[in-house]
Amino acid sequence: ETLTQTFGPSGYEDDIRSVILQSIEAFADETRVDPLGSLIAFRKGTGETPKKIILAAHMDEIGLMVTHVEEHGFLRFTSIGGVRALSHIGQRARFANGITGPIYLERQDPPKLPQLRHLYVDVGATSPEDCPIGVGETGVFVGPLVQRGTRLISKTMDDRIGCYVLIQVLRRLKDSANDVFVAFTTQEEITLSGARTSAFRIDPDVAISVDVTATGDTPKALPMDVSLGKGPAVKVRDSGMIAHPRVRDMLVEAAERA
Repeated sequence: ETLTQTFGPSGYEDDIRSVILQSIEAFADETRVDPLGSLIAFRKGTGETPKKIILAAHMDEIGLMVTHVEEHGFLRFTSIGGVRALSHIGQRARFANGITGPIYLERQDPPKLPQLRHLYVDVGATSPEDCPIGVGETGVFVGPLVQRGTRLISKTMDDRIGCYVLIQVLRRLKDSANDVFVAFTTQEEITLSGARTSAFRIDPDVAISVDVTATGDTPKALPMDVSLGKGPAVKVRDSGMIAHPRVRDMLVEAAERA
C-alpha cells in the first residue's frame, strides 16, 4: 500500500525513491542515486568473470502539472505522461502539499469529446491570491489500494507493482555468479530517460525490464495470449522494441521450470 500511495509523478520521484531505498538498503552491497534520480542497487557477483545484469522497474507515475490559475481559483493543467481526459472526469487530484480537489469538465455546448484543456481542478480557492496551488506544481490521481479476492485495485500499479517485484528479488536473491544491478528508474512515463541513462552508465550484458502490460481478456480487447491471474507475461515486442530472442527464450524457459 505504501508503494502505491506514495507521491511520485515523473520528474518528482524523491518521496517514492526514499520509500524504496528504506526497503532495499539492507539487501544491497551498494546503493546510489544517479544524476536523473534513478535509484541503483548493486549486488556483487561471485564468478571469476561476472556478467553485468540489470533489472529495472520505473518509480514514476502519471500525473498533472498546473499551467494556469483562473480568475475564480480553478486550476488548468497539462499532462505528465499518458493522461486521457475521459478517464479522469470526476476523479480527484492530490498535490505534493496534500491539497486534494476534484477534476471536472467545463460546460460544453454542444457536447463534444473532451480534451485536457476542457478540464479543471477545484481546490476550494476563489481567486489566484487565495489558491494554495501555483503554476508549475504537480499532482497525481487519487486511487486507494483495494483488495477484491485475489485481485488488487489501485492507482500506480504501473509500475509500483514492478518495483515491489524487484524489492522482493533483492530480498530473496542468494549468491549470484553475475553482478546484479537493480534499477528503480525515473521519468518512464514521459521520455524513458531514467532507464536510458542508467543503462548507458552500467553498460549491462543483459537487461530485463519489469513493467505492466495490457491483457486480452477484457471486453473487445485486442487478441493476445495475456490474461489477468495467469502469471507474468513475457514481452515479445511493443511499439518501441523487439525483445532479444535469447533473452525471451531464457525467460520462457525459466517460467516453464517454475
